Amino acid sequence: MLRLLSICVVVGAAGAAPFIDPAAPEYGNEIEGDMIEPFKGAFSGLLNTANRWPGGVIVYRLDSSLPSTTRDKVRTAMTNVNRETGNCIKFREATSNDGSRYVLIRPGSGCSATVGYWGRITYVNLSTSCSVGNIMHEFQHTLGVYHQQSRPDRDNYVTIALENPFVEDPAAPEYGNEIEGDMIEPFKGAFSGLLNTANRWPGGVIVYRLDSSLPSSTRDKVRTAMTNVNRETGNCIKFRQASSSDGSRYVLIRPGSGCSATVGYWGRTTYVNLSTRCSVGNIMHEFQHSLGVYHQQSRPDRDSYVSIALENVRSGYEHNFNKKSSSQVGTYNVRYDFGSQMHYGLTAFSKNGQRTIVPKPGAVPDGVVIGQRSRMAAGDVAILKAMYRC
Repeated sequence: MLRLLSICVVVGAAGAAPFIDPAAPEYGNEIEGDMIEPFKGAFSGLLNTANRWPGGVIVYRLDSSLPSTTRDKVRTAMTNVNRETGNCIKFREATSNDGSRYVLIRPGSGCSATVGYWGRITYVNLSTSCSVGNIMHEFQHTLGVYHQQSRPDRDNYVTIALENPFVEDPAAPEYGNEIEGDMIEPFKGAFSGLLNTANRWPGGVIVYRLDSSLPSSTRDKVRTAMTNVNRETGNCIKFRQASSSDGSRYVLIRPGSGCSATVGYWGRTTYVNLSTRCSVGNIMHEFQHSLGVYHQQSRPDRDSYVSIALENVRSGYEHNFNKKSSSQVGTYNVRYDFGSQMHYGLTAFSKNGQRTIVPKPGAVPDGVVIGQRSRMAAGDVAILKAMYRC
């Protein structure tokens, strides 16, 4: 049976430590964050058969402005839902005979969906930060399903801690137990970051293998991330599948409990570790670690742009905010970029929902989203082009 995806609840005692949350893009301004009820008070949820898709077939259209990366994730999500329900739920692209009886899948500022079937156009709204799992979640709303923790019997299983805020952060799957959450340095103290040319991939080509146990949905996201990095760097960075002549000089992309990567090239097997929660943007972030890039807020000049509020950081995670020295990391005269795909979210590793990274007054340009994972920023591209001289 298809597993219902739930939003943030606190199990047991209130005040538990924050946890990695792949559902963050669903925490918007709609009902329960991501649900749209077209007629207030009219919808009776799972009990009203009139609000179920005839024959269990979702009829859909893809908006012409939907990015290709999101289209790929949508199709993967459809395949997953169909397979995991044993062909109970199906999807069919709308034709002229359907009139307006379809769901329009379109770009949005988060992840949200109209609940149920209404015999008229309804919507699934998706930002580029929505993962395949987020989209599967939204399709279940489209099918008429509410959140698990909204069930009438929920109080027998969970307690809602209304006093505790949540944190919306598309980078959440990267906040693990590696160095700075998601970086692996194979030889402690040996890696000099951006300044050591020996730790750069020859010719700017990442040679990779996909682990045989990597799920198909993750493989699709990996390929999309590769395409994005190549395109956004203007073909400066390339990817090539390893052959026998490469020996062990490749990065193995394999399943993991979060999103993490070995930093740089080492002339031996290194790793990108990915859980199914990792979005395309998370994977692009990890590929930049593979290329030798550290986090933006670790730059030696970071104190001119942000302050670190260690009093809000979870105990034992303070080291994730260490600053690199200028002998380790070069900035290549590229200005600090708050919009970098390599920047933490402002509440990364927070123990109380408060900011752990505080920008200096007036330092953040208008419209910049700190901690975004939608695309590479200008600073991300500039650093790689400087490193790889392309």
